[in-house]
Amino acid sequence: MGQFSLTSRRLAWIDKSAPSTSTGPQLIHRPKESPATVKLLPLVFSLITLCSPAFAECPRVTPFDDLPEAHQAKLIQAAAEEPFSEGIFWRVQKGSLTSYVIGTYHLPDSRTAPLVEQVSRILPDVDQLLVEANRDTQSAFETLLATDPSYAFITEGPTLIDRLTPEEWKELSAAAQDRGLPPFVAAKYQPWFLALTLAIPPCAMAQISAKKPGLDRQIEALFADKDLPVTSLDMVDGLLTLLASESLDEQVKDLRKGMELGMLDLDTDLTAGELYFRQQTGLIWEYTLDKVRRTAGDRADEVLVELAEMEQKLLHDRNTAWAPAILEAVSDRPTLVAVGALHLFGETGVLPLLQDAGFTITRLNVAFD
Repeated sequence: MGQFSLTSRRLAWIDKSAPSTSTGPQLIHRPKESPATVKLLPLVFSLITLCSPAFAECPRVTPFDDLPEAHQAKLIQAAAEEPFSEGIFWRVQKGSLTSYVIGTYHLPDSRTAPLVEQVSRILPDVDQLLVEANRDTQSAFETLLATDPSYAFITEGPTLIDRLTPEEWKELSAAAQDRGLPPFVAAKYQPWFLALTLAIPPCAMAQISAKKPGLDRQIEALFADKDLPVTSLDMVDGLLTLLASESLDEQVKDLRKGMELGMLDLDTDLTAGELYFRQQTGLIWEYTLDKVRRTAGDRADEVLVELAEMEQKLLHDRNTAWAPAILEAVSDRPTLVAVGALHLFGETGVLPLLQDAGFTITRLNVAFD
């Protein structure tokens, strides 16, 4: 499938290498750094690792609640058929060892405070943290982009202004301006890079610009303060090859398809955020599929196939790649595993993986304000 779709906000990378606490791959290309690239790297990295609700301090409403009650009940029932489809904080036990699993999302939101407090209370009982990407991994990724701008920018030939129709460019440039990105800069972005940037809701930009940490980074900081190890489950190697491997022409086609299918629509994001704080994580995916069926018209089947491919690559394949490291960690010593909430449930989710390995899984209550 192409790199962009209705759910481009959930793009991430797959790397089946062993987890590492290193600072990342050796860098070969070292041209002069691009100031624009450097400025946006932390922002873009938060998107690329995103496999959970892309939601921050935005209006706390959800179009899901506007659906007829019978329709809501149908989606809730479909989500309930998946194991561990509700809950974001879990205790996992086997023998004398007790570990914990948290489903996270990566953008800042003040409502995570109770969950951060709960992590601080279990901190004396755990010895290590596993995350999708720790600070060293993020730094390596940022360095790779900064030292070779050609990964993210159009350095030769026509910019997006000339590659898109006037109507398409008008829509994209307006979305860029809403996020504080000058259109003349956005025009030089490679489509994959621009799509990930525009995936941030405008209402979240102030939080990110103020460098407020998301849940993952807050948890990582707690462990750093105690000098406890924080290990990445994903590796940087191969990340940009995956995201930017298509030709510019193919990327433009994918970008155009994503726009046609509502890539810039905040409906799904707002719903995802609200359902996360209701701890109905499985319902996030069911709502996404349902929205495609309701809005994609004759292309619904095509889009659903693409979503299934994306789900396989971004969720199932990564869960499988992470499995050896997670099982080794929780079998060795008390561990906290903090990964995107969409990774926890379903037949290939992290929690069923642990249950199949003989661990007892207990949901822990989280009282959000």
